[in-house]
Amino acid sequence: MESIENQPKKNKIGFLILGILIAIALLVIYWLNQSLKEDAKGIAALQSNVAQLQQELKSITTKKRQVEINRDSLQKNLDYLWQYKTLVQSSKVRDQVGDNFNFQPGDRVRLKSDSSIVVITDLMVGGNRYNYYVKFLVKNSKGASAEVSPLELETVK
Repeated sequence: MESIENQPKKNKIGFLILGILIAIALLVIYWLNQSLKEDAKGIAALQSNVAQLQQELKSITTKKRQVEINRDSLQKNLDYLWQYKTLVQSSKVRDQVGDNFNFQPGDRVRLKSDSSIVVITDLMVGGNRYNYYVKFLVKNSKGASAEVSPLELETVK
């Protein structure tokens, strides 16, 4: 008889445990559904970012093509000047070196060796990456030209 009397209590406990398990399962399903909705929102935001980045990429590639076309057309126009590149670079170096001296071509200076007054006609800069020289081409009163070092010259007062 005890088994018959304990049967309704066991049924009640079983139903209670079953109800708790169903409630927990429903809560877990609800929580998973909410996280899936949040993930879907995040994925939608990422997809919009990807679409925006693709638009930016298209505009950048269009600009790159335009720059390449312009560069190629400029290159065609400037190809004939390419042979003068080293001349322009050496003239630029000569002018930069010449800015460091107190006297320029066309100035009257005195030679330290014999105190004669000469006129500077040109500045000569030469050499390579490891060795270089700087000389002035001067002309004296008789018309003779000479190459002298900047250390041999002083300004006329």
